[in-house]
Amino acid sequence: ARARGAALLIEAAFDDHPAWAAALGVAVVPLAQDNAALWRWWRPGRLVEEMVRNTPAETVETVVIGLNWTLVITENGAGLAQTPVKSAPGCRPLSGGGLSGRRLDYLAAWAHAHNPLARAVGVAAINAGLNHVALAGDDEDGLAPIGWGGPGPTVVVGRFPGLDAKLPGALVLEQAPGPGDMPAEAAPQVVPACGELMITASTLVSAGLETLLALNESDAPVTLVGPGTPLSPRLFAHGIDRLAGFVVEDPTGAARTVAEAGGAKHLRAHGRVVTLRRTAASQTSREKLFGGA
Repeated sequence: ARARGAALLIEAAFDDHPAWAAALGVAVVPLAQDNAALWRWWRPGRLVEEMVRNTPAETVETVVIGLNWTLVITENGAGLAQTPVKSAPGCRPLSGGGLSGRRLDYLAAWAHAHNPLARAVGVAAINAGLNHVALAGDDEDGLAPIGWGGPGPTVVVGRFPGLDAKLPGALVLEQAPGPGDMPAEAAPQVVPACGELMITASTLVSAGLETLLALNESDAPVTLVGPGTPLSPRLFAHGIDRLAGFVVEDPTGAARTVAEAGGAKHLRAHGRVVTLRRTAASQTSREKLFGGA
C-alpha cells in the first residue's frame, strides 16, 4: 500500500504517532476516534471522481450549451448541468464541433477541468449516464424540510425561486447576493452550525460542493437540489442525505429549450422531478463506513 501511495489508517495511542512517523518515513496525522473526524479525513476530493469512474462508455449523440443549461444526450439518456456565467474565473470557449461522437466517460472526466464551461459538460455527461428515464423515485420538493434537522438554522446555498415562501427564515448564501442574502464566502461562518443544509447542484460546476460538505461539522441533513443533480445512491456515502434532481424524458424538446435559453421551469415540460433519500438500505452511509473504526 505504501509503494502505491495509498493512505493508511492505523489504530494507535495518540502518543505513539511520532514513532509511527519514524517507522513509516511519512507524515502521520492523528485523528480523533469518532465518525466525524474520520469522515473529514476520508471524503475530500472523492465525490466527483467516483461519479466519473462509474460513467458508462457509451457514445454521445448531442451536446447543447445554452445560456442557462448544458445538455448531453446519448442513446440511453440525457443529463443537465447549469451553464456557468461567462465571467466565471477560468471560463473560456470550448473547441466547438468536436464533442458529439465522443465517449460519455471521456466527457465526464471534464468535471475535473479548470474551465467551468468544460466542467458543466462533464457534470451533464455524468448525469446522462445516471438520470435515466426508467429511474424510480419520489417527486418530493427538494426544498421542503427533510423532517429531521437539528436545532440550528436552515442554510440554503443558492437563491431558488419562491424560496422565502417555502423556507421562511432560512439563511441564503449566494454568489451574487441580493437583498437579504449572504455572500457565498460566509459559508465557513454559517454552515458548521446549521440544522439543515440545502445545496444547489450548480456547486458541482463551480467546484464548491465538496468544500461545503466538509464544513458540515454538525452532521446536519444535506439535500443536493436542482436539475443538475446526479441521481446516484453512491452520493449518500459522501455526506448527502437527499437528492432532488431531474430526469429528461424528451431529449429533443429539452435540447430545443436549452438552445433557446430556457430556464428550469421551461424544462419541466420535457421530464420529471425525481427525489431519492438515504435510507438504512441505501449505499454505504457515513455510520456504516466508519462504524467499526
